Amino acid sequence: MKTYKVIFASLLLVSTFSIKAQVQSYIYPELDKALIQLWEIAEYKNVDLYENQVAIVELVWSQVQEDLPKEDIKHFQFIGFNRFMDNLIADIQYACANKNDRNIKSLTFLALREFEILRHCTSAPDYPLDLLIEAYNNYQELHFIVHDPMLDLFAWFEFEDFVDNFEYCWFLFSKDDLMTIKEYFPEMSMETLNKRIEDVNTCFEDFRLSLETAYLKDFKMPCDQLGKSMKELIFLFGSEQNVH
Repeated sequence: MKTYKVIFASLLLVSTFSIKAQVQSYIYPELDKALIQLWEIAEYKNVDLYENQVAIVELVWSQVQEDLPKEDIKHFQFIGFNRFMDNLIADIQYACANKNDRNIKSLTFLALREFEILRHCTSAPDYPLDLLIEAYNNYQELHFIVHDPMLDLFAWFEFEDFVDNFEYCWFLFSKDDLMTIKEYFPEMSMETLNKRIEDVNTCFEDFRLSLETAYLKDFKMPCDQLGKSMKELIFLFGSEQNVH
């Protein structure tokens, strides 16, 4: 009975939000927050919180869906997008029910990425979190290659291309006017945000230095630390204090 009371209280809180895209831009900080919180819960295997948080994700998505076009528009197929997101949320629910933290993490990130692509395709205004999600997507590609036992078969310039792609995406986020984050996450602590960004910068510098050895085993730990620092930065956007 206690669990149901917690779920009801959380859903009641979420239902008080106005789930309207800001300036018709398909930007929904409430949905991003709910997804990031679930991702973080799965990251630390807090399985007792899965049921409550996935119920919040489902509710917020249903409210967001009411705000999305029901017909395709030029450059974007909303009918297919809505269907895909319905299926994706169902997959997240299934992963939570089965306490599959690995799938929860990958599926919540996929949902964040799908909205990033939606905004890109519809020429929406810049949204700082999209730049961060794109940088993390490039990091995942880099991480896969670093941990690939066949890395030695890559030409060095090909590997460097992946490093440069990440660096470029990270530059776009870290050198952006970070005060624009306040427009969407008004309670964001700029001191904490700058500290997390500096942590990523430091980890990336360490990773860059490790490449000078050209020895695969030297890459792995700095690469893993870079990913950890990036996730800690993303999780900051899921903080209870960051969304109206």
